[in-house]
Amino acid sequence: MPVYCCGSNAFGLVDPPDQLQLLQPTFVPDCASLEAASWSQLLARAADGTRRICGLPFSSDLPLQPVARWLGHDDFVAALLEDGHIKRSSDGGVSRGRYSLAEMNGRGEVLVVPANEQGIAHLYSNLDALFSQSGADSPPLRLVLPFSASNGNPTTATSASTLALPREETITALSSGSAHFLLLTSSSQVYSYGDSRYGQAGPFSSSSYHSSSSPSVPPAATIPLNHLSFFDGLYPVQLSCGSFHSAVRTREGSVYLFGSDEDGQCGGTGGGAEPEMVDLETEGEEADEEVVQVACGGAHTVLLTASGKVWVAGANHDGQLGLGDTAPRERFTRCSTIERLAVPHRVHKLLCSHSTTFFESAP
Repeated sequence: MPVYCCGSNAFGLVDPPDQLQLLQPTFVPDCASLEAASWSQLLARAADGTRRICGLPFSSDLPLQPVARWLGHDDFVAALLEDGHIKRSSDGGVSRGRYSLAEMNGRGEVLVVPANEQGIAHLYSNLDALFSQSGADSPPLRLVLPFSASNGNPTTATSASTLALPREETITALSSGSAHFLLLTSSSQVYSYGDSRYGQAGPFSSSSYHSSSSPSVPPAATIPLNHLSFFDGLYPVQLSCGSFHSAVRTREGSVYLFGSDEDGQCGGTGGGAEPEMVDLETEGEEADEEVVQVACGGAHTVLLTASGKVWVAGANHDGQLGLGDTAPRERFTRCSTIERLAVPHRVHKLLCSHSTTFFESAP
């Protein structure tokens, strides 16, 4: 099915490559489905299922094995394979450990969930530390849930920082921004870790706020993982992180945003650590429609509703909102251009990189 993109074309995602800004959704040739996007690369599949790269070339061949998750913000530096191993694109090296989930933030920190311990996540300072598993160059921090230290059985950090959940809990989803992570558990609870200077990791008590870059945090310290109790009982099902803002979608189709709202990426709520529910109500528009997908770019947010409507807000300096100009939008605005282009189909999938938005259409 057709794929479209708008925003930065600095790395030649579509022709002509010297057109640096795509102010309106533009057809991406030879792409039928979206797989992943970094700042400089798009991974997609052609109609025959062949994987292809648009933008910056890979430094080595693509992994032949099926890929569950691509890792890298600026460009793809590794892949979580479906067999659980992580493969580096630079040299083809494969990790000794196997993982069910993996995520990399903009600083290169890697958060992984071991395949045999799906209620524990390990935080590595970088990809090399994960592969060496020695921790010599990056002393680990020990991160635990607040109750872990009081139940007499805190987790032990070896070459990684450890985020521990109750034995009956499993981690089901991860998302990352420039320097923060969000985690979703099997009991529909949301946790966060990392930089929250704009509130992008949610509210922290003064005693529990820590950034992994803070020089005041000693090596091997025990640091509690931050529980976003706001979402308890709301049944969150999807997480998405921008550089300095975050989104949580619930099973009822509501979306909550928090963090930086400097460019309107939180829909003009003013941002901050307290999540605010998105209100799509504008003159002549229905306000009670279910949101089925949310995608955060560096400083913009895109929503897809059950009827195929697309709403955009935030930074637009490269045209990433697809509205035909470069003016930011402080409130959510319908992107009717992509809706018309998708006819006779409709938008089926959203994908955002830092300054580019991708749309996949389907019946």
